[in-house]
Amino acid sequence: MDIIDYGELLARGIRATRAGKNDEAKKYLAFAVRARPTEPHAWLWLAAACEKPQEQQDCLRRALSYDPNNLPARILIQRFEVAGTSQVAPSLPVEANTQARAFICPRCGGRQRFDPDEQSLTCLTCGTAENLIQTRIAADDEQQLSTALQEAGAEHWALIAGQIKCENCGAITTVSPTEKTLRCPFCDSPKIITQTATPDLTPPSAIAPFTFDVKETRQRIKDWLNSKFFIPDDLNQLGRAKELRAIYIPFWTFDGKVELDYDAEVPHEVPDMTRKGGTRTEWKWEKFFFDHHVDDLLVLASSTLTEKDFEKVAPFELKELKEYRPEFLADWQAEIYQVSLADAAVEGRKRIHDNAINGARRQASIRGHRGFNLAQVKVYEPTYKHILLPLWIGAYTYRSKLYRVFVNGQTGKVGGETPTDWVKVALVVVGALVVILIVIVLLFLFMRR
Repeated sequence: MDIIDYGELLARGIRATRAGKNDEAKKYLAFAVRARPTEPHAWLWLAAACEKPQEQQDCLRRALSYDPNNLPARILIQRFEVAGTSQVAPSLPVEANTQARAFICPRCGGRQRFDPDEQSLTCLTCGTAENLIQTRIAADDEQQLSTALQEAGAEHWALIAGQIKCENCGAITTVSPTEKTLRCPFCDSPKIITQTATPDLTPPSAIAPFTFDVKETRQRIKDWLNSKFFIPDDLNQLGRAKELRAIYIPFWTFDGKVELDYDAEVPHEVPDMTRKGGTRTEWKWEKFFFDHHVDDLLVLASSTLTEKDFEKVAPFELKELKEYRPEFLADWQAEIYQVSLADAAVEGRKRIHDNAINGARRQASIRGHRGFNLAQVKVYEPTYKHILLPLWIGAYTYRSKLYRVFVNGQTGKVGGETPTDWVKVALVVVGALVVILIVIVLLFLFMRR
C-alpha cells in the first residue's frame, strides 16, 4: 500500500475495531503500520484489535518506542506488569473497557478536539467534523448515596486521556495523550509530572459542555474589564495577558428532603378584662411542621479552586446538564476530584440539615411567631451526581502583580480580580463630598429666607 492510503487504512481499522470485527481490523491496521511504522496511533489500535496478550504487549511497546510519553500505552503496559498477562488481556481493548482513547480523525488520523460551537469532534489537521450523537439531558440522573458508599468505583473514566499532577499547586487533571507541552491549567506552572491514573474513581454522570471558544472568551474578558470604572486607564496597554486555559471542574450535587417538627409561640387576641371592650395579645405555644426539599446542592470537589472563586462566575444552568460522554473531553482537560464522595456527603448532609432549620426559622418569623424550639428533625437519605462544570481560567499582570480571571464556560459570566485606580476613587469621593457640601449650603440658605 502507498503511504497516501494511511488515513483511510487507519479509519477502516478503527471502525472495524469499534464494531468488534477484529480480523478485519487487524488486516487494515497491519497495512497502516507498514505505511507509517513510527505512528503510535496505529500501533495502539492494532493492540486493541489483537486478542493474544503477547501480541497486545508487542504493539503497545512498539507505540512506546516511537512515543515514550504515550500515556494510554504506558498505562496499559503497567497493567500487564502489575496484574499479569492472563489477567489483563480481557480488559485491554482501548475503546471497549479502559476508555484510554485518543480521539483521532477517521479521515486522516489527526487529533480531534471537541468544538463547543458545533458540539462536534473536529479534526485539528483536516477540519473534518464528526457530529456527536444527540445526548440527553441528565439533570435528574440521581444515584442512591447509600449504595454508592458501599461500592468501589469500578470505572477508570480518567483513562480517557492520561493523568498529570502539578508539583506547584497539587492539582490533578486529565490530559490528552497526544499533548506534548504540559502546563498546569490553574497556576500555569510547567512543573508537571505524569502518573498512573487514580484507580476506583467514580465516573461523571453529567457534564455541562463548553459553549464558546477561546476567541469569544477573550472578548468577554475585554468587555468585562471595559465595564469597570475604577480600573486604571492604562490597563489595556500595560496588562500582559497569559494564556487562557479551559478546565472542567468536578462537583458533587445532592438532592434531599428534610421534615421538621418545631414549637413556636403564636399571638392570639383575647379579651382584656381590665378594659371594657379591649383586647390584649396572649402568646401560646403551638406545634408546626416544615417540609424542606433540596435540588442540586453543589459541593465543590476541587482542591485548587475555592468556593469564593466559584461564586464569582456562578450560577451554572444545572437543568441543562448533558449525559456524560468521553467525547466531551476530547482535547479538553478535567480536574480529578480531590474531595471523595464520602466526605462530600458529610458536607452535603450538614448543609441540607442547616438549610432546613434556617427555612423553618424564616417560616416562623414571617408568620409573626416568636420562640423556636426544634422537636424533631428527619433527614432522608440524599441522592447524588458527579458532574463536570466548564471554566476558563486566565491571568494577567499589571505593574508586576498577577490577577486571575474566571469565565463560566457555559453562561459566559466573568469574574475575577482587577487593579484599582485609587486616583479615580479619590476623585469620586471628593466629588461626592463637594456635592454634599453644596446641598448643605443650599439648604442653609433656603432655611434663612
